[in-house]
Amino acid sequence: MNVQQEMRAAHAHHAGCAPDHVASAPATVVVAGDGVDNYGGASIIGLGPQRVCAAVSRRSDDVISLQFTRADGQILAATSTLAALNAPTAGTEEAQLAHRITGLIHTLIHRQVLSRETTGMDISVVSHVPHGVGLGEIAAAEAAITLACAGAHDDIDAPPLRTKLAEVCAQSATAYATSSPLKARYTAALRGHGTTLNLVEQADGSVTQITHPERLGLRMFVVAKEQAPQPDAFAESMRRRQEFIETAAANFGVTSLRQLPDATARVVQWVEARHTVGDSSAPDPRRARAVLQRCEDETARALGAAQALRSQQIDALVNALHPHAGDAADEALATPALLSQLACECGASVARPAAPGVSQSVLALVPTSKAENSASRMKENLLVIPITTGEVGRIEV
Repeated sequence: MNVQQEMRAAHAHHAGCAPDHVASAPATVVVAGDGVDNYGGASIIGLGPQRVCAAVSRRSDDVISLQFTRADGQILAATSTLAALNAPTAGTEEAQLAHRITGLIHTLIHRQVLSRETTGMDISVVSHVPHGVGLGEIAAAEAAITLACAGAHDDIDAPPLRTKLAEVCAQSATAYATSSPLKARYTAALRGHGTTLNLVEQADGSVTQITHPERLGLRMFVVAKEQAPQPDAFAESMRRRQEFIETAAANFGVTSLRQLPDATARVVQWVEARHTVGDSSAPDPRRARAVLQRCEDETARALGAAQALRSQQIDALVNALHPHAGDAADEALATPALLSQLACECGASVARPAAPGVSQSVLALVPTSKAENSASRMKENLLVIPITTGEVGRIEV
């Protein structure tokens, strides 16, 4: 059964009608540059072979009806309305997901991708991306839904529209998601290339192809203790970091802190000044410095890794991707730090957190000659997912 047939069957079961459009989008893996979007940094993103498929059709009433089938067969079903977006959201996973997807539909209408006459929709999603392991399952779903909603546009594959759709996904997730989104995932899923890695520069919105690790004799694996997202408290911590970065940029009148000379020193001085005048909402200056330094370091790592991949220098790549020294002391990164150590003991050249604040998984790069044995050793106690190459999001016909 192909994607079109699978989604027609799923949508008929859910909505009782044929879909208007069907689309799919890939899993995304963050090789370097996590958490630097709002800082204006750079990220390296790869597309995985796993995909999320979405089918959509208009409704005559105001209901947004969502059915989301996960890779393990779990079905999340919920309804919402555009009018309910400002109401408090129930704490269930289904309610939060429906709120997030309803927010996406609202943003698509506001950005004129969907007609302003749109009131309700049936949305069926079938995911083949494992949940909770840092492969961007929900981001892929949002990209697929967005493509399906834009399916009537003749220029669906044109770069300007693809850029707009990625911006819509990021804007919506920032407003309606409970966790802080990585905008570069949407950029790569909708504008990237599958046979190479993608260097996404937030400073200018560019996407550049760089050599895939497979060309250097390295296999990529995502390794996790279990399919479980990071606890909400950690996700909230990451969101507070992003909000602090945005607030600091606004204070200095720049789009991103990467545009600000001596950003770390100047922002820390600003934080200290807030404490001096009794601003209780100001973060701890040492914590502020650590957050900004990590953004600087992670962007430098992404650019260094990109250069190493271009020049096919494995040692330089491993050095660039080595985890931060302070990760083990960060509660949100403690489990990934231990997994990284275990992966390296099993033969990985380097391993690092795959999605800090979102998942407790790690991305491991293993020499091809050791890959089979290394994966077998890790599979004894861990979930191991091979990441090869994928394809950009597309309309399914």
